[in-house]
Amino acid sequence: VKALDESGEAYRLLVLPDHPTPICIRTHSSDSVPYMLYDSTAYMDADWNYNEEEAAESGNKIDKGHLIIEHLFSK
Repeated sequence: VKALDESGEAYRLLVLPDHPTPICIRTHSSDSVPYMLYDSTAYMDADWNYNEEEAAESGNKIDKGHLIIEHLFSK
């Protein structure tokens, strides 16, 4: 991220696991996959954490996982 910031170019960064593995059960589940989409051009003052509980509470959900790529590349 530091190198991307220093480049001066706008960028987006998508962070997500390939499947959910909740800490409480320590195995794969059919739960929603938490994700974080960062846009270097959109200032956000947030104090949340990237974890399963806060992801579920956020209400931010993409029902069809294959559509997440559209959020990454759209503006």
